[in-house]
Amino acid sequence: MIKTPVVSVIVATYNSRRTLQWTLQSILNQSFVDFEVHVIGDGCTDDSEHVVQLAGDARVHWLNLPQNSGTQAMPNNAGIDRAQGEFIAYLGHDDLWFPHHLAVLIDKIREPGTDFVHSMTAFFDQSGLAGTVGTPRSDRGHMWHSAPPSSWLHRRELAARLSGWRAPTQLPSGVDMDFFHRAHAAGAGVQMAPRLSVLKFPSPNFRLYDQASPHPQAEYWRQMVSNPIELEHAVLSQAARLLAKWLYGDPPMRELFSYVSNRVIRKMRRIVLAHEPLARLEGIRFDRFRRKIHARRRGLPPS
Repeated sequence: MIKTPVVSVIVATYNSRRTLQWTLQSILNQSFVDFEVHVIGDGCTDDSEHVVQLAGDARVHWLNLPQNSGTQAMPNNAGIDRAQGEFIAYLGHDDLWFPHHLAVLIDKIREPGTDFVHSMTAFFDQSGLAGTVGTPRSDRGHMWHSAPPSSWLHRRELAARLSGWRAPTQLPSGVDMDFFHRAHAAGAGVQMAPRLSVLKFPSPNFRLYDQASPHPQAEYWRQMVSNPIELEHAVLSQAARLLAKWLYGDPPMRELFSYVSNRVIRKMRRIVLAHEPLARLEGIRFDRFRRKIHARRRGLPPS
């Protein structure tokens, strides 16, 4: 009999071979080893398949979709269709996991009544640590919380219950936020594993699709291999300093404006979501806007 893996890891990727190599290494470096990996190309035209082959591990599988969809939703659905594991994990093609990531999440999701877990994530920009996402606000819980997919682990049957990831044209918000919030609304037990386990490098912050842009993953991967505990503590110390600056210093006006405007936008979207025809129109508008702006910020040619 062929033993099925406990975890199926899905890596949605598009023409990011330079960062994909470190992403895959951080998966293969996990202390929890009972997993399979499905790298799903979103219509890749570079040599990402060769990078997957160079990983040299039978647990890693490659599939390239026939055309680019522009979001992780379609590749993630393709990965879920092929998944054999009891649990599903995701990792962005330019993000890194600490070696303890899967072990921490597996321990947490084994707790009674838990269907969906996420860990703490550190976000980076070209100046260094930009912020973290972890525990939701105590007055709101997970209903309006947002954690990046690279920090998730959920039961595979939950994806079937939600009918997978929805296309961006159906949504007034990101596909990841939609999946996360639908899981909570469907009654899934959502918990946080209170440990930093993900380093996230948003492509707009680094123009990662631009071949001339720097790729910080290489240096962080070197530190992660040599001393992951020291790196974890260093990032947490930086996060504490950022929090202290925000709480007790004067926040920059741009950050304050962004905070206020985001709250207003979220309020408006909740109102729109109450009306299905408007939600559909808002989803189409949002997807067009997202594609145009994100392509420019990430270094992609205009579509």
